[in-house]
Amino acid sequence: MASRSFYDLSTCCLSLAHPSPFETSPSRQISKYLKVVPVDGKGLGVVATQDIKPFTLLLAECPDIADLDDRDRPKEIASVAAAYRRMSPIVRTRFNELHEAKSKSETRELRIWRTNALYWNPNKDLKAESMAAFLNMSPHQPLFDKKRMHLTSTKSIHIGEEVTICYNDTLYYMTRVERTAFLRYTYDFTCPCRACTDREFGHISDQRRQTIKQIFYCDIFGWLVAFDFSTKIANYEDAIRMVVDSSLLKNKQHNLNNSRGLQKPGVLRRACKLEYDEGLINVGLIKFIMNSSMAFLIDLQIRGSSGEECSDGNGFQRTIQLLTACESLLRQLYPPGHPDQEEGARAKADILRLFSAEIKYDAMTIDDCQELISTAMDAEPDPLSERAAYGS
Repeated sequence: MASRSFYDLSTCCLSLAHPSPFETSPSRQISKYLKVVPVDGKGLGVVATQDIKPFTLLLAECPDIADLDDRDRPKEIASVAAAYRRMSPIVRTRFNELHEAKSKSETRELRIWRTNALYWNPNKDLKAESMAAFLNMSPHQPLFDKKRMHLTSTKSIHIGEEVTICYNDTLYYMTRVERTAFLRYTYDFTCPCRACTDREFGHISDQRRQTIKQIFYCDIFGWLVAFDFSTKIANYEDAIRMVVDSSLLKNKQHNLNNSRGLQKPGVLRRACKLEYDEGLINVGLIKFIMNSSMAFLIDLQIRGSSGEECSDGNGFQRTIQLLTACESLLRQLYPPGHPDQEEGARAKADILRLFSAEIKYDAMTIDDCQELISTAMDAEPDPLSERAAYGS
């Protein structure tokens, strides 16, 4: 389940997402790459102070308040209430002036907490579900260890461009109409990003996201019918609990590690390409590409041992490149000492040993990794028009 943290507004950019009393606050630098500025219609936003390359560490912060297990509802309520009482008068005033959701079933502190907290899974896939300066469906990516958040860019950012983080990965699998309804009801605002406002772009975006949802619910997890977000949204009393009901999607990495989906490497590979084409490029996707590449290579080895040969030599080489580049990139992005650094390197070595392949890419820089991953993913077949190319 997700954890939550609240950041002091005097030092952190990630708490304000809605119009607020701080709209006229002066700009302030919060890191080498970021500053907080007033943004029309949004209150405060975060913009780049210089041109930024993909996978650059933008910010590292420690939370003032953290709830490490929201599965225990009474404990969560008590934790937030106690943290609220401990706040200094200045921080409490700022906290009280934050935007709050419209739910009437909770105390005001909890409504503000739920609306403005950062959400993340601290365990397997490190895929954040984050409240940010403002919502975007093609966001940048926070990484977390137990005490510190590391905000990393996932694409090139130009000087002056607004920097955003997605609220939660459940939104990745909704259509434009479903996202708009959910955000209007839950947070009382409309997302202005291209995926939500551009009808032409939104049409192909909806196709990709619906296909991704179908793959994870039905092809990987074995559901007869994929989760119906539109029906859930229609039942407004339950809309706030959508994230809980769709927890399978957030645990895709965990299920891959426990052999779910490993018998369908083509399906996993197609899902990776769909997320890549949609622009959902983040640390979670890089790890997903790495593990799906391992599944593809293991499947080749199994079929090869029974006399079958790989018919896609280019696909095999791309998979080797993706595995090595993704592992090298993740090793450089994880906080020092993170257990997945050693685990990923060991798994990569074991897989490559099956094919007597040399590890040639360990000396790659982050730029080298990103370029190799982009080149390999761009060469993959179109997942919508060339579905058969991915097999099963």
